[in-house]
Amino acid sequence: MAPLPRPVPDIEGPDALLACAARGDAGVLRGAASGWPALHRWTPASLRERLGQRPVPSARLRGGRLQLDVRRGVDLTTRPAADVLASIERGDGDAYLMAPLDALPPDLRAEVVLPAPCRGAAWASSKLWVSPAGAISPLHFDIANNLHAQLHGTKRFLVFERGHPLTMYPEPPWSSVPNCSRVDPEAPDLDRFPRFRDAAPLYCTLSPGDIVFLPTRTWHHVTSLATSISFNFWWANGTLAWLARAADALKRARGINR
Repeated sequence: MAPLPRPVPDIEGPDALLACAARGDAGVLRGAASGWPALHRWTPASLRERLGQRPVPSARLRGGRLQLDVRRGVDLTTRPAADVLASIERGDGDAYLMAPLDALPPDLRAEVVLPAPCRGAAWASSKLWVSPAGAISPLHFDIANNLHAQLHGTKRFLVFERGHPLTMYPEPPWSSVPNCSRVDPEAPDLDRFPRFRDAAPLYCTLSPGDIVFLPTRTWHHVTSLATSISFNFWWANGTLAWLARAADALKRARGINR
């Protein structure tokens, strides 16, 4: 039997965040985005009105789960934002908006606050996520550090302590998704994946205004508990920035959706 998750610790302030980053520990900053204009202005309906027919990337969901292709990565299409957001508002459950920062108009970009650790980073990237209730992102990790801010609705994160890579059963390195696991952590097949018994899980639920910090190479699984809007920031410095750039270049060269 896999161990029961423990809560992800709360982080109290920027100094504690820097200490967590140095140790490679995940943590939650409660209410850290409470002053963002986006927190008070963004809903699925308001984004639908403001984005209108602007084309945005949208991932396909099947049975609520994000679809991944071992050759092409995330199963993405480009559709008018109003169509995607209307589908999410209706609860159709087949679309997950994933728009990079530069795909948004300037007035929306201005309502997002760049967190202090990302300012001046050697490599950085940001993305808007809008998902229906029940949407699931499978277990995966990111190369860069990640701050994920919740702006509307709630999300649950299952997070796994670093230092146990053999317990995660990643896809093979030649796959388009080598950072994804073959294990469903909510219903693990321990006969197929017996080392997962040794995984060290934690959990947190993000409410509007909360931010979770996920250090580089932290495995996590995400469920939207309600219709959700969030924004995340990846950043890296030094050797990690070089690795993030190299991973991006490889995905572009192989035509892998990101």
